[in-house]
Amino acid sequence: MHRRRLIRFVGMGAIGAALCACGERAVMPTAKNLEGSAQTPLVNGEALTCAVASSLEKIMPSFSRLFVDTYALPSPIFQAAASGTLATQIVEGAPFDLFLAADMVAMQSLIASNLVTPADIHPLVQTDIVIVARSRRGIATLDDTRKSGTKIVVGDAQVPIGRYTQLLLAAISTHRGDRSFSQAFTENIVSYEDKAAAVTQKFFGGDADVAVLYRSDLYGYDTNDYVVLPLPQEVSLQSTYVSVVLPGAKQGAIEFVNVLTNPAHAGIWSNHGFRPLGT
Repeated sequence: MHRRRLIRFVGMGAIGAALCACGERAVMPTAKNLEGSAQTPLVNGEALTCAVASSLEKIMPSFSRLFVDTYALPSPIFQAAASGTLATQIVEGAPFDLFLAADMVAMQSLIASNLVTPADIHPLVQTDIVIVARSRRGIATLDDTRKSGTKIVVGDAQVPIGRYTQLLLAAISTHRGDRSFSQAFTENIVSYEDKAAAVTQKFFGGDADVAVLYRSDLYGYDTNDYVVLPLPQEVSLQSTYVSVVLPGAKQGAIEFVNVLTNPAHAGIWSNHGFRPLGT
């Protein structure tokens, strides 16, 4: 099937970690930015297969319902995993139609394999990287994480949340002018997980006192069960999620991106802890 192109738009330089809130933010693509977007319901479609970062798994059903209602197409089939794992599967030939990744790093292997170009990749939303502690553990500040016996769980350096963790610790150490915080924090890490969802599960499952998470990972959990530790005012780190329609994608792939990026649906993202770009 011939693949319809996505128009390139300005602002791609904003993809990636936004540290200390520096630089301009990318403009979200909308239905007006995409070629081939349907204005009437599509028919006779097959279900899309979508590879999605594990931290997006909870929100996808909301957009799936909107997609079905708008275009009268079958609900997409979602496979959630670490972005790097999904990228490897795609390069090896997995028949996905759409890839939603937690950062641009996961897209590099697709670009290197000539499956997509940078112009095909579009930013979606951002979410903050946060350090959280279980309530009633006596941990209220960053320095409290240094306490002996504190159990910390983070992502492995090979997955996006792990890379963001390293960036955040480095930023805090730079702000403080020494490496003592980063070193003490690392010494208390008891587990490195292979995806963001696994970090969340271990933290809320009681296996750790502290974790580094996407703010969106906190959606659905009782706010009485955790505290978000305050960061230095000058330190801020966000994850920018990106999307790409893959070669040979079935009918509806572009339309699903339109649903994800439609400004009218920004409230769904916000309710789950994400921030539409440009806000």
